[in-house]
Amino acid sequence: INTLVGRSPLRRGFGLAAVLLLVSFMPACSDNNTNIPNVPRSAIFVSVEPNPVIGIQNALTGSVSAAYVVQIRELAGLGCTVQFISSTVFDPETGVQVSNNYFDAAALTVFEGTDYIEAEGVMEVSQSAAYTLPDFRLEADLTVSVQVIDDNGNLINHSTLAQIVPPSAEPEQ
Repeated sequence: INTLVGRSPLRRGFGLAAVLLLVSFMPACSDNNTNIPNVPRSAIFVSVEPNPVIGIQNALTGSVSAAYVVQIRELAGLGCTVQFISSTVFDPETGVQVSNNYFDAAALTVFEGTDYIEAEGVMEVSQSAAYTLPDFRLEADLTVSVQVIDDNGNLINHSTLAQIVPPSAEPEQ
């Protein structure tokens, strides 16, 4: 800029415009796009941890509480925005829905800080369910469904099934 001081106002304006034009073509330092080029659509994998989910039953009320983490992995190399996570508990004997958790994009932003999964990234969402079965059984089926829209505008759905079991039914490791 000091070299522009001795020049005429017209040449200074032209020089400054040239510098600004060159800067506008430089890549931004904050560009954190990690998408892999030429990936047509995201691929997501949904899992529940732990699996099976351990349910704890209240001896006085018969109500069951189960805490778990929904893990969403993007595998193809294209980022995506989570539209919703829906976790539903079913009575395995009757098929009746006994509990439902639903996180939309706004809830994810509040509870997780974002609704976006980077290319080849992972989002982990802690959830819990509470339910009571008619005969106070504890075992139940948990279905988790996730819907995302990837950075190319593709709508993608994935679901997984887990069981809720009593603490004594934990697999030995």
